[in-house]
Amino acid sequence: MGERDIRLAIVNEFVAQFNEIGPRVTLDSVCKPIHISKKTIYKYFPSKTGIYDYILNEAAQNVIDEQHRVFEDPNLSTKEKLIQILTIRTEWETKIDISKIFQFEASDPEFYAKFLAAYESNWQYFLALVEQGKNEGVVRRDVNGELMVSLLSSAMVSLYRGDTLQRLGISYGDSIDQIAKSVLFGILED
Repeated sequence: MGERDIRLAIVNEFVAQFNEIGPRVTLDSVCKPIHISKKTIYKYFPSKTGIYDYILNEAAQNVIDEQHRVFEDPNLSTKEKLIQILTIRTEWETKIDISKIFQFEASDPEFYAKFLAAYESNWQYFLALVEQGKNEGVVRRDVNGELMVSLLSSAMVSLYRGDTLQRLGISYGDSIDQIAKSVLFGILED
């Protein structure tokens, strides 16, 4: 098994256990099913939080890459680009039980804060499209892009406060779609 394969095996087992028990997953419990030692995990990740950081960084990079792809797609209108950028799905969102993220608030508040802060960055493509849309007459001229970012990021972060997703019985993806479309259809011209 190569270095990359071992790293992926650790992350995949970690995610599988996180999906079952949330942040209570331990490095010891990850070792057994993939037949490695805890020492091997430490060769790849400095700690349990290191695994969380790896996943967060990979997910953030996936989002940025996909935003760039959408932004540069000449076959999409500005309106289509705005909708697609706000409703991007990464592979991590399908792998991880997002509804358990709120548990970090109590178990690992430092990572929880880092996770929530990720929603406040990487809005440059959205902001550029809002300005482009204003110039094209697709977005109302009085729309403030920074205010839209504040609304959208606050709404998205609210999904991770408490057990909102579980309580509402709605998936993360469906929630993001509703948030994005509610905000966008409020700023787009007919």
